[in-house]
Amino acid sequence: MLKEFCEYMKWIEEAYYLRLPPGSPMQGDIWSNLPLPYSSPAVCTGIIITPRCDLVHDKTSAVNYLPLLPFDEFMASQGNFELLEQELQDAREALRKAAEPLRLREAIDLELPTASLVDSLTASMQEKASEYEISTSRLEKYLGAFSAAQGRIERIKVLLAQSTVASSEVVPLCSSRLLTKYKLAVARNTIGDLHFLPPCQSLLDSACVVLLRRVATCSIEFLRLAQNCMSQGDWDLLRTRQATSDFDGSAVKPERLLRLKSPYLESLMFRFGSFFGRVGVRDIERSQLEAFVGQPEDL
Repeated sequence: MLKEFCEYMKWIEEAYYLRLPPGSPMQGDIWSNLPLPYSSPAVCTGIIITPRCDLVHDKTSAVNYLPLLPFDEFMASQGNFELLEQELQDAREALRKAAEPLRLREAIDLELPTASLVDSLTASMQEKASEYEISTSRLEKYLGAFSAAQGRIERIKVLLAQSTVASSEVVPLCSSRLLTKYKLAVARNTIGDLHFLPPCQSLLDSACVVLLRRVATCSIEFLRLAQNCMSQGDWDLLRTRQATSDFDGSAVKPERLLRLKSPYLESLMFRFGSFFGRVGVRDIERSQLEAFVGQPEDL
C-alpha cells in the first residue's frame, strides 16, 4: 500500500511540476520569499501569472503572482474561520428555536440581554411551568437547551477573536465530518476563489492553496537579480544597494522552485480569469437594442 502511494505521489509530481526550471522567469514559475506587502509575514511563496508573451518580449516591468499557503496554514488562518462562521449562524438559529418555548424569542431577535430573564425563569420554575402549561421537567429541559446554545455561541466567538484557529480547536464545535468535507471541497477545487496544488518532495513540502483573489506584484528586475545571485551573502550585499520596496521584506534570497506544467497551469489561469478576466466587445447602439426588445410604450 505504501509503495503504491509513493508511486502515485511520484506520478503527481511529474505530471504537475518541472523541477528547478531553467531560463528567464516565466508564467507558472513558483518562487519562494516573494514580497507580500501589508501581510505578516511580508513574504510568501507565489506562482507567477503574468502572460508568457509579456515576459518573453519584455513588455512589462512588473510581474504579478498569487500567494500559495501551505494547507494547514490556510486552514488555521482562513478555512477554519469560514467553518466557525457557518457554525455561528447555525448556533444562533438553534438559540432562536430554544428561546421560542421560553417566550424569549423577541429578546433574542432584538439582541437584548437574557441573563436576568433566565434567572427569573429559574427562580420561579413551578409558577412559570404552570403559566406555560408544561411540566417542570419540560421547562428545565428547555432552559438547558437554551443555556447550551448560548454557551456554544460564546465558545465560537472566543475562537473567532483569535488570529489563527487550529483544526483541533474547531473539531469540538464543528464535526470532524464537516471539517473533512470542507477540506475535500478545497482539494477538489469546488470553492471558487481557491485553487489546490499538491506537494512536491523537497521543494514544496506540503499541499498548498492558491489565493486567487490576492494578486501581488514585484518588479521583473527583482526576480532577475535574485536569479543571478549565487548565494545568500550576495543577496544581502545586493539589498544594501537597492532602494525599492520589493527588497525591504525579502531578507532571504528568493528561489525559483518549480514550474507548473500544462494543462494544470491553464486550469489555474482559467479559474483566475473567472474573477479578473473580461472580454471587451463593442456595444450595440441603444436604438438597435430598443428595436430588438421594444420601446417602453410598446410593452
